Amino acid sequence: MIAEEKLIAKINSLPPGEVDKVREFVDGLLQKCGVPRNGQKRLSMQERADWIERWAKGQSYDTPVLLEDGREIIYED
Repeated sequence: MIAEEKLIAKINSLPPGEVDKVREFVDGLLQKCGVPRNGQKRLSMQERADWIERWAKGQSYDTPVLLEDGREIIYED
Protein backbone atom coordinates (compact mmCIF):
# COMPACT_ATOMS: atom_id res chain seq x y z
CA MET A 1 0.00 0.00 0.00
CA ILE A 2 1.45 3.38 -0.97
CA ALA A 3 1.70 6.29 1.47
CA GLU A 4 -1.33 8.13 0.07
CA GLU A 5 -3.54 5.06 0.41
CA LYS A 6 -2.38 4.56 4.01
CA LEU A 7 -3.16 8.18 4.82
CA ILE A 8 -6.60 7.96 3.20
CA ALA A 9 -7.35 4.75 5.14
CA LYS A 10 -6.39 6.46 8.41
CA ILE A 11 -8.52 9.51 7.64
CA ASN A 12 -11.48 7.31 6.67
CA SER A 13 -11.26 5.51 10.01
CA LEU A 14 -11.77 8.76 11.96
CA PRO A 15 -15.15 9.91 13.28
CA PRO A 16 -16.82 12.61 11.10
CA GLY A 17 -15.98 15.48 13.47
CA GLU A 18 -12.31 14.55 13.44
CA VAL A 19 -12.25 14.36 9.64
CA ASP A 20 -13.38 18.00 9.59
CA LYS A 21 -10.41 18.90 11.81
CA VAL A 22 -8.04 17.11 9.42
CA ARG A 23 -9.58 18.97 6.48
CA GLU A 24 -9.14 22.33 8.27
CA PHE A 25 -5.54 21.46 9.14
CA VAL A 26 -4.71 20.52 5.55
CA ASP A 27 -6.43 23.68 4.24
CA GLY A 28 -4.26 25.72 6.61
CA LEU A 29 -1.10 24.02 5.36
CA LEU A 30 -2.09 24.62 1.75
CA GLN A 31 -2.85 28.26 2.48
CA LYS A 32 0.63 28.71 4.00
CA CYS A 33 2.12 27.25 0.83
CA GLY A 34 0.08 29.60 -1.37
CA VAL A 35 -2.14 26.89 -2.84
CA PRO A 36 -5.79 28.00 -3.22
CA ARG A 37 -8.53 26.01 -1.47
CA ASN A 38 -9.57 24.26 -4.69
CA GLY A 39 -6.14 22.60 -4.76
CA GLN A 40 -4.89 24.16 -7.94
CA LYS A 41 -1.58 25.92 -7.76
CA ARG A 42 -1.34 29.55 -8.74
CA LEU A 43 0.41 29.98 -12.06
CA SER A 44 2.90 32.70 -12.77
CA MET A 45 2.17 35.00 -15.70
CA GLN A 46 4.70 33.08 -17.84
CA GLU A 47 3.22 29.69 -16.88
CA ARG A 48 -0.25 30.99 -17.70
CA ALA A 49 0.91 32.36 -21.07
CA ASP A 50 2.63 29.04 -21.88
CA TRP A 51 -0.53 27.11 -20.95
CA ILE A 52 -2.71 29.33 -23.16
CA GLU A 53 -0.26 28.98 -26.04
CA ARG A 54 -0.27 25.16 -25.73
CA TRP A 55 -4.07 25.20 -25.61
CA ALA A 56 -4.30 27.45 -28.68
CA LYS A 57 -1.89 25.28 -30.69
CA GLY A 58 -4.03 22.24 -29.87
CA GLN A 59 -7.17 23.73 -31.40
CA SER A 60 -8.36 22.56 -34.80
CA TYR A 61 -8.82 25.00 -37.65
CA ASP A 62 -10.80 22.44 -39.65
CA THR A 63 -13.95 22.67 -37.54
CA PRO A 64 -16.97 23.39 -39.74
CA VAL A 65 -18.70 26.70 -39.10
CA LEU A 66 -22.47 27.02 -38.80
CA LEU A 67 -23.52 29.81 -41.11
CA GLU A 68 -26.93 30.03 -39.53
CA ASP A 69 -27.06 30.09 -35.76
CA GLY A 70 -30.77 29.42 -35.32
CA ARG A 71 -31.91 26.37 -33.36
CA GLU A 72 -33.68 24.98 -36.41
CA ILE A 73 -30.39 24.30 -38.19
CA ILE A 74 -29.04 22.33 -35.23
CA TYR A 75 -32.05 20.03 -34.76
CA GLU A 76 -33.23 18.12 -37.80
CA ASP A 77 -36.85 16.99 -38.09
